[in-house]
Amino acid sequence: MLTDAERVSTNPLDHFYAGLCFSPDNKKLYVSRQGFRPFSAGGGLLSQLYQYDLAAGSPDAIRASRLLIFQDTTINFLGDPQLAIDGKIYFSGARGRAIRDTTLNVINCPNNRGAACDIRLGVVDLRGRAASILLPTQNQALFRNANQVQASANPGLVCRGDTARLVAYGGGTTTVRWSPATGLSSDTVQAPLAFPSVTTTYTVIAQRRCGPPDTARVTLVVGAPVALLNAGRDTTVSAGAVVRLGGAFTPGGAYQWAPGRYLSSARAPRPLLRVPNARRDTVLTYVLTASCAALRPDTVRLTVQARPVAVPGPDRAACPADTLRLGGAPARTGTTYRWTTAGRPLIGQLLDAPTAARPLLRLPARPPGQDTVYVFTLTASRPGTAARDSMATVTVRVAGPPPAPRLLAVSVDTTDQNRVVLTYDVPRPAAFPGGVLVPEVRPAGGVFVAQPPVPVAGSAVTLPAAGPGAAYRLRGTGLCPPEVVSTTHRPLTLTGLLTDSLGGAALRWSAYVGWADAQPSGPVRYTLLAQTGDEGAAGAFAPVGVAGTDTVRQQPAPATGRRTTYRVRATAPDGRRADSNPLTFTTAPRLLAYNILTPDGDGRNDAFVVENLVRYPGTGLRVYNRWGGEVFRADDYRNDWRAEGLAAGLYYWRLTAPGAPQLYKGWVQVVR
Repeated sequence: MLTDAERVSTNPLDHFYAGLCFSPDNKKLYVSRQGFRPFSAGGGLLSQLYQYDLAAGSPDAIRASRLLIFQDTTINFLGDPQLAIDGKIYFSGARGRAIRDTTLNVINCPNNRGAACDIRLGVVDLRGRAASILLPTQNQALFRNANQVQASANPGLVCRGDTARLVAYGGGTTTVRWSPATGLSSDTVQAPLAFPSVTTTYTVIAQRRCGPPDTARVTLVVGAPVALLNAGRDTTVSAGAVVRLGGAFTPGGAYQWAPGRYLSSARAPRPLLRVPNARRDTVLTYVLTASCAALRPDTVRLTVQARPVAVPGPDRAACPADTLRLGGAPARTGTTYRWTTAGRPLIGQLLDAPTAARPLLRLPARPPGQDTVYVFTLTASRPGTAARDSMATVTVRVAGPPPAPRLLAVSVDTTDQNRVVLTYDVPRPAAFPGGVLVPEVRPAGGVFVAQPPVPVAGSAVTLPAAGPGAAYRLRGTGLCPPEVVSTTHRPLTLTGLLTDSLGGAALRWSAYVGWADAQPSGPVRYTLLAQTGDEGAAGAFAPVGVAGTDTVRQQPAPATGRRTTYRVRATAPDGRRADSNPLTFTTAPRLLAYNILTPDGDGRNDAFVVENLVRYPGTGLRVYNRWGGEVFRADDYRNDWRAEGLAAGLYYWRLTAPGAPQLYKGWVQVVR
């Protein structure tokens, strides 16, 4: 059989109102729901209140923690639950058909799980006082520490003989006990009257319906009759100083300073004033009053002399012979300035006016061997005033000559001969502003063109090749002098042609240009590298000969393989290397014939076989006996001569291969 809760329609349109509220400890969530029961269950409204455990963990666990803690078919409209300052949750509800026939309901222990939350209905009859089913505000009020007992005094300061109202509230308080009881109208009510003779701190111990006892404290300040009211003498102070206000005072008196800004306490008879750092001379006015006195307020005025501001300007970077203006905007009239350095004799040589706010700095024209740092100190003063001096420094770094970037080599990329790899290093990376270098490329017959910057701290950069005869270099900018460049490098360019179809080649390459710093220790030497292998397979590059300082070489045909790739490597005396572009030759193999023929049908040496014959279609074969007589002829030999009809003996042959670099001839022994 279905319960009323299960009979509620699941159609969202049938749930026309829902409100929610958090418990005081923020671990429970209450949701009110107004739904319709289906006609099969009798129809009508069904009011429900659910509780969710927010401490359950995951969102799925929170959803699974839902408990139905209240439902009623006689309450036609269930209001929005709201947390009150007393730590309880209230909601209104209308019974019958009259919306105005409403009552106030309460959840006494909203922190408790399930039925232990203690719902009480009809605690207050709101008939005639509620215009709708909602409480007076539709916005949820948030009460700080509503889960705890709190105490307050109104007013918090009274004169001797006056009274104040103490109040204990929040946390579901039921009964209280105040201590001390002296000076209270009652020590067991939540809002007693207090009339102590001296400043007293009251402690309230509250018993609660829904938890253990809780404690709160409140201090009621009792002011003594004030016979003296002295704010102090008007004076002049310096910005940033700390001074004490006030003069003679009545002990125990209730004093008040206005405004309280910059004061250590607005209620102390003699507070400390931390004078603000004003930008200009100004006057601060403070008024002293007393709560328990019939005296007129007393006023003190403090003339604040603004502290002189030393503005040396930003730190600077400069080159030899530069002229810079130090300092910022001059301060107010009456401020004097003095510039000093760690090396005092330099002041007269470097600054045109060491006592000016913005002197000119003229740096020596002779460049330093390395970076030189000057630290100037500016002191600003206001003679004849209480204002304290201020000091600030500015650093001027004079850059020494930076080392030129070292372009170590320019090689053709081993994976893409349309790109080149520049390897480089910089002796002092910190000397380059921005930490970047600019590669530059000059095509043959053109001018240098800047490329995207590269990091000074790097070691290599890959650029598109600019063609034969192109030059490459690195440039550093923003320096002293304004720029420095590396040596200019022109990479190796390898060219060549085949001298025979078997792979013999004549190779030539350009001399490597760029290692100017390596020339005094010896010439650049060249090594020829080769990569050989059949089609579709290639090995590593290996040296096949040292060319010395020559730039030409006649290379014989390789011992094996039909595909050969060459590179030339230039090596500086100090070991730096640069590689050329690759150059690949594809050659035909040699024709090779066997010199034994045994036509006995055993499957071995039954025919005269010429290796690699398929590479030379149309090859003709001529066979002769020892007397020069022709015994066999074929214009397109197919490895099918079996010495048919010939006696055993020695025969001579000649091959004529189209495109072959030579005429092949030899002998063959026919054995029967």
